[in-house]
Amino acid sequence: MKRIFDFLGKDWQKTGIVALISAAFSSITTYQFTDRDKSITEMDAYQRFVTEILVLNDHPAKRRMLAQYFAGVTPSYSQNKKWDDYYCEVEKDYVRFQKTDSLDKARLLYLLDINNPTKSQKWETEVLKTKLNQRQISLGKPIEIPSEKSFGMSNSLFSIYIQYKKGSESIANTVNEKLQNAGFNVLPMEMKTEVVDNDIRYYSSKDYSTVSAIIDLLKAEINLDLKSKNFERLNKDVKPHTLEVWIK
Repeated sequence: MKRIFDFLGKDWQKTGIVALISAAFSSITTYQFTDRDKSITEMDAYQRFVTEILVLNDHPAKRRMLAQYFAGVTPSYSQNKKWDDYYCEVEKDYVRFQKTDSLDKARLLYLLDINNPTKSQKWETEVLKTKLNQRQISLGKPIEIPSEKSFGMSNSLFSIYIQYKKGSESIANTVNEKLQNAGFNVLPMEMKTEVVDNDIRYYSSKDYSTVSAIIDLLKAEINLDLKSKNFERLNKDVKPHTLEVWIK
């Protein structure tokens, strides 16, 4: 992270933009590319994220910051090159914006210096004040980050193990079917004698929104009540986005 701060310079640190972008970018780059299908899905999620973050931040100065940041930290050479190219394009927009903004400010100073302005000059003065103020407000707002829900992970990125108690194979099969229909990667089921409750276990707090969605799905579809259990303390040996559904 120090390398990134050095790259961006002190002015960037003051704005707090680095922290915001880093948090969002890490949610994409920490995805584990474990196989080809997941890699494609994750790249789709990354592209949706990039598209939305540029739509949310349409100010030329902000897009210039984003392009400069991603061009400096994106590990893929091909993606890095695309960000470099985009930076060159958005730099032109930024230069045009700076020129327009400077001309508007100069014009406003000229109008304010008039002792007895005409009605049209007064009107133009107010228009310029409003325009410049809106630009300042827009530029002063922090970088907007897409919510996880808007670009979120595909269900296919989750691997779900179903453990069931003897005598509960029928309901376990139904759960299996519902989860597969929802797009989850459900692994072969396994009968366990130690199953004592209906619960869903997860190993990262980032997966809780998906866990909650599964609980709601199974409650609505088959009236199955599941309790969520956080096993994050044990996640060292568990692959990312792994869930376990236990059926008593």
